[in-house]
Amino acid sequence: HTITFDFMTTTLYNKEREVSLSEIEKKLLYVLAKNRNHFVPSSSIIEYVWENDLIHTNTLRTTIKRLRSKIGDNAIVSSRTFGYKLIIQ
Repeated sequence: HTITFDFMTTTLYNKEREVSLSEIEKKLLYVLAKNRNHFVPSSSIIEYVWENDLIHTNTLRTTIKRLRSKIGDNAIVSSRTFGYKLIIQ
């Protein structure tokens, strides 16, 4: 995959074609991309993306699943202990 994320416009491109993302998916991808190759705790993601801590972790998991379907299943690694990380090679 040739995936590009434009931080200024929060736009995702796959092989130069724009990929449609919801506002929540854009914020999630932004926080993961800013911390690429490092785990981000689920609580930090929830606080940044949803701007509160009242969101259930199932909501985060569902959003991660939708994002994985758009950028590739192996692009986001999950750890029950450490959270999530975006793998960039």
